[in-house]
Amino acid sequence: MKKTIILCLLIMLILSSCTKPQQTTINGVSMTGKVLLSQVNINTSYENRFIEPNQTISFNIEEIYQDERGNEAEVLVTEGFTIEVDKENLVNINEDNSITVLGDVLSGEDIVIIIEYKDNKHKTNYTVRKGLESTLNEDGVIINPSDYDAIVNKSRSLPADYIPNDLVKLRVPTQLQNPEINQLRKVAADALFDLFEQGKKEGYTLVARSGYRSYLTQQSLYYGNVESKGQAHADKYSAPPGKSEHQTGLAMDITSADVAFQLSTDFGHTEEGIWVNENAHKFGFIIRYPKGKESIVGYEYEPWHIRYVGVELATKIFESDLTMEEYFELPM
Repeated sequence: MKKTIILCLLIMLILSSCTKPQQTTINGVSMTGKVLLSQVNINTSYENRFIEPNQTISFNIEEIYQDERGNEAEVLVTEGFTIEVDKENLVNINEDNSITVLGDVLSGEDIVIIIEYKDNKHKTNYTVRKGLESTLNEDGVIINPSDYDAIVNKSRSLPADYIPNDLVKLRVPTQLQNPEINQLRKVAADALFDLFEQGKKEGYTLVARSGYRSYLTQQSLYYGNVESKGQAHADKYSAPPGKSEHQTGLAMDITSADVAFQLSTDFGHTEEGIWVNENAHKFGFIIRYPKGKESIVGYEYEPWHIRYVGVELATKIFESDLTMEEYFELPM
């Protein structure tokens, strides 16, 4: 009896040793024995910091399987995951689970995208920023002149016929009587009013001196400076027609009693000037031509010249301690 039992056990051992391990094929890879999901990778097609309007980001998920012998197989997952966007009004979520940034989104907006699959999450943060080259035609003329984030300088011109269609009269104290320059685009005029009101609450009295200037007005000013003070002086302190931010209706020269309501670099040392420098970004404005950046912006230091770009972008530029040009040239 014992011999029989021993013989049966030996036969079972022999048979078990001859039994082949279970074979599984995953995505064309032959797997042996027990197969486990060992890793999940959530990938995006765009890993850069900045993203442009109209750009599309796609996502894919890789499941990594591993068998008892360490063999690995990858499986691409294209559905079954969820997409969450913190600012859905800035993007389109497409049928293929990709995301496209809307074309009218302005630079400075932040977009957070969270992809969730099973117990895995992937979070990506993007800041919208328009490409400098994509907003300029072959003649150096800006193709998005009405955008709050349009960059105007000596190498980037506004169209000669550009006139903002939403100019409004200022609601703040003004120094000059010319009705043209006492205008800004509505969003900038409202922001300027809030800036001046907050300054007043904190004990600072500001006065607006020169806002919107048409192409023809700038033409007259520039060539008047050329005639009276010479080409070199005009190019240093004045913008040629089409290359002045004042034509956008988003720029304002401000002053105060401490500088006799003139445009003076001393304004930057007054209590009002210091307060504006530290607080303008909270209302969507930047000091467009800061001290020490003359070679970058193309103009001498102008603590009085503020430019509306929106709170998001103004805050980023202020915190980076960069000019508008430098911020837009940061690596993607």
